[in-house]
Amino acid sequence: PVSTLEQVLQGAVPGLNIAATGSSGQPGESYSVNIRGLGSLANSAGGASFTLGAPYVLVDGVPMNLNDVDPNNVKSISVLKDAASTAIYGARAAYGVILITTKSGSDSPGMKVSYSYNYAMAQPTTFPRQVDALNFALILDSAAVNTGIALPFSDEAIDRIRQYMKDPENTPGVVPNSAGTGWDFTGSGLGANANTDWYDALFRKNAIRQTHNLSISGSGRNVNYALSAGYFHEDGLSRYASEQYTRKTLSGKLEATPLNWLKVGLITKYVGSDDSYPWDISADGRNFFMNRVSRNAPTLPLKNPSGGFLSASGINSGQNERENRNTAQWVLSPSVKLEPVKNWVTTLQYNYTYTNYTQTDIANTFYQLQPDSSKSFGLNQSQTKYIANTSTTTY
Repeated sequence: PVSTLEQVLQGAVPGLNIAATGSSGQPGESYSVNIRGLGSLANSAGGASFTLGAPYVLVDGVPMNLNDVDPNNVKSISVLKDAASTAIYGARAAYGVILITTKSGSDSPGMKVSYSYNYAMAQPTTFPRQVDALNFALILDSAAVNTGIALPFSDEAIDRIRQYMKDPENTPGVVPNSAGTGWDFTGSGLGANANTDWYDALFRKNAIRQTHNLSISGSGRNVNYALSAGYFHEDGLSRYASEQYTRKTLSGKLEATPLNWLKVGLITKYVGSDDSYPWDISADGRNFFMNRVSRNAPTLPLKNPSGGFLSASGINSGQNERENRNTAQWVLSPSVKLEPVKNWVTTLQYNYTYTNYTQTDIANTFYQLQPDSSKSFGLNQSQTKYIANTSTTTY
């Protein structure tokens, strides 16, 4: 199953450019959408800049975000690219228009109920391959010789690396420092002697995606209706610091024709999303966790000999510093369509949208055990935080 409608449209419509904004593969990742490269020029202190513009998106006549549309509830999609076809939508359609129509009730009498379930496993397209610890140490020593600086790995350290690679179960990945009060990592792990493939250690081979969809539709005398509910859940690839995205949708569409020249309708929608992932109070949010992976030396062990994860691995931080984002949106759209004279149609539609966004950042204390059984705190009690930020928009 796909998580967003953008993934369905990607590569399907000529001139419609869709790209992941962060290129990180994170659950529920958003996409940038642009038609024919349309954008705007701006002048700033750093010079002129060009910004791609996003198209105006209407779902059953209601302005919405593409990421909030359940792909399984879509009946048709139209992409308006040229100025003539977008003119009726005014300035908001300067970068094109995407019109989406969701499924309606059937014209045949009776009720139809359908349910679908999809289960998939997502895999990363590629991961960088790290050299083993011994080759890493030998290459760095060779580079040091070429530049005339001191060798980062002594012969004794290289012997410890060789011993660890032969017998990792009985060989500690790091030794205490000379004072015995801490672990000898020396320069981002160069003093350690483990053999860790950080991408393999911190990430799973695949992540689960699952989708549930239930729809009820039907019609009666001069009335048709369609109700649908959707649930989408996606796990991230992180092995220890969990990340997940969940989206819940409800949609209702009712149409009645009490008179030959009068049609009334009601559209209701609810979209709720929950996004949870590792966070870091001292760095760049969830990007910090990914940055740490690529910078850890293979000689750095995943766990220290005293037990528990090594603070440098980022696992303690990822498990105890979390960010949660919750969004809830309600849409109510009644409409009246009048046709007193054939082919002379007047449509009146009112759209009410209420959106509530809550972001909560939590940082709990954590520590690493030292060789002398003391605790080295990654976050002490005075640094712990609970930050709740709520933004509500009604229009």
